[in-house]
Amino acid sequence: MGKTRMLWFLFFVGFCAAYKPVVFIHGFNGTPEDGNLIKDIIQKMHPGTLYYTANAFNRTDTVKPLWEEVAIVKPQLVKYMEAHPDGIHLICYSQGGLVCRGLLSTIPDHNVDTLIAVSSPMAGIYGGFKGLPECIRRNLYRLLYSKMGQRNFLGNYWKDPHHLELYEKFSDFLAPLNNDSISPHITEFKHNFLRIKRMVLIGGPNDGLIRPWQSSLFGFYDENEIVQDMKKQQYFIKDSFGLRTMYEQNRLFMYNIKGIVHKQWVRNPDMVCLRLHWAPRVMLPNTPPVSSGKKSFRWLKQADKIWIPDCGMICSLNEQKKVGKLKQDMFKFSEMDLEKALPELYASLRSSLSLLSVATSDLSLLSVASNNPSILLTIINHPIDYGLSRFFFDYDKEHTAGVTGQQRMLTPPRHLIRYLLRGFCAAYKPVVFIHGFNGTSEDGDLIKDIIQKMHPGTLYYTANAFNRTDTVKPLWEEVAIVKPQLVKYMKAHPDGINLICYSQGGLVCRGLLSTIPDHNVDTLIAVSSPMAGMYGGFKGLPGFVKRNAYRLLYSKMGQRIFLGNYWKDPHHLDLYEKFSDFLAPLNNESISPHITEFKRNFLRIKRMVLIGGPDDGLICPWQSSLFGFYDENEIVQDMKKQRYFIEDSFGLRTMSEQKRLFWFTIKGIVHKQWVRNPDVIKSVFMKWLN
Repeated sequence: MGKTRMLWFLFFVGFCAAYKPVVFIHGFNGTPEDGNLIKDIIQKMHPGTLYYTANAFNRTDTVKPLWEEVAIVKPQLVKYMEAHPDGIHLICYSQGGLVCRGLLSTIPDHNVDTLIAVSSPMAGIYGGFKGLPECIRRNLYRLLYSKMGQRNFLGNYWKDPHHLELYEKFSDFLAPLNNDSISPHITEFKHNFLRIKRMVLIGGPNDGLIRPWQSSLFGFYDENEIVQDMKKQQYFIKDSFGLRTMYEQNRLFMYNIKGIVHKQWVRNPDMVCLRLHWAPRVMLPNTPPVSSGKKSFRWLKQADKIWIPDCGMICSLNEQKKVGKLKQDMFKFSEMDLEKALPELYASLRSSLSLLSVATSDLSLLSVASNNPSILLTIINHPIDYGLSRFFFDYDKEHTAGVTGQQRMLTPPRHLIRYLLRGFCAAYKPVVFIHGFNGTSEDGDLIKDIIQKMHPGTLYYTANAFNRTDTVKPLWEEVAIVKPQLVKYMKAHPDGINLICYSQGGLVCRGLLSTIPDHNVDTLIAVSSPMAGMYGGFKGLPGFVKRNAYRLLYSKMGQRIFLGNYWKDPHHLDLYEKFSDFLAPLNNESISPHITEFKRNFLRIKRMVLIGGPDDGLICPWQSSLFGFYDENEIVQDMKKQRYFIEDSFGLRTMSEQKRLFWFTIKGIVHKQWVRNPDVIKSVFMKWLN
């Protein structure tokens, strides 16, 4: 009898403990049923395995900020852990992978054996929505990197590689988890993360939603949007939250699987099952919209079985042939019409929330649009498919005669939306800020804030690849660092950009524009930049040092020092012309094979604005900011008496005669205050930002 009892005991122990329980956490806009196929396969291959889901975590919860999602799931997960002290396995899908990381980082005594993260944006996301216009992708940081934006689930892991300083400042979920920002909890997060016994990362190049897809494997873009793998990320190199430790202990496993799109990872092992509820929902006016006098909306339902073409809602005009041709001039409208339509459309979206679980990001985007009647674009439902909200209430009645109802639903006014997007993106030309010596991109923050208040919708960029340590390099090397990024901005905005260049950055900008043959700079604003060179200027610099600096700077070694590139000793101009390999060639004060090219490119600048003042305290002489400089007696001569102006050596005189050159002398501003004084920015800078 005793042996029989022992056999039964061993049987039950073996049955109950053969496989650890599995908990499934679904992703954005998902439900616990998303894991049904996983459950079926597990129970067939591993009979007796206990399977749980976060059934307290429903579809509408997935649009909440991620820490709130963590708070919803946490009590249930802790309950499962306490019921199974020997450990559990976690399978987390898509956004659910980040929720799992938040959970495991904040549960100090968790007992997770294996965490399987399936196509989860572990390193963040930058884009990824099918057909998302570049204009929107580049500008989402304006919305998401704010307190309001962090109330949006997407803002919690949106990582713009061109605005990492804002990501680190505002991201209150991913940045603290990855120790990309200062957090009082990082020691706790790291300790808890390392309690995971094994971590399995799964992703693939055909995912189509996670962008870059390598984010599923902790890879991400660099500042040039070139993907760098996990081992090149700072959080891995520094072992910020334990990833490197886990890797070195052979507890981290990665799988790159081709041919799987995002929706298929947890749905069908043969990649053939697509659920209808992933179809996009497009908001349309009810028909007939005008005869009834009502301006109401309805949504495409699953039963309509409508699928948007692969090109997405915004595509070229020739794509309209698929669904019926529309006339180019079918819409005539004014800004007043848009302003009247937007509030009603916004109200309609709100009323649809309870029925359709529209993401809060949709309302946030529309809220931004309501302040700018030049755009009306709303992301609807799951990020992989987005629809366009329509506010043209007479569209169906007047402009689609002979077109079937299905074609009507599929045919958005693409050329109109392209116009609206262009209006949003190009109301003011984008502004690029180049900082000065020992500066950072943050030096332009006040300029950015004022621009965005006075000129809403203006795109603002910085040379964020150009950091503090780069500013001590020879200026041609600084030019080489900034050039790829500036060219990228120019190509993205073929209608032109405006440049604001501060201090030494003004010379870097001149080097850039002199060597980019097809640049499209509309206005160059040079703020307290030593355009004509520098002689002295450092507070307390002994006269002996100033007079003898040429001995060091006018040599090959001296030209490896940033200051040597624009040091202009009026008593040794022969040596300046012989050795200076930056300023002298730019100003055509020495023989250069590139001067024709430099002059032609310089004259492509449509307007040049020079700003300086007598109280600057650093630029010496301060008139150098306005192309003035010392003569041999150290008496300042203004721009028009300089040889390069008289001979029009590099195009300065031509620009002046064509009334494209403007200069401002402003008193009472010391050098550090030029980009920190709101009055100067508002009264001088802004009038030139067209």
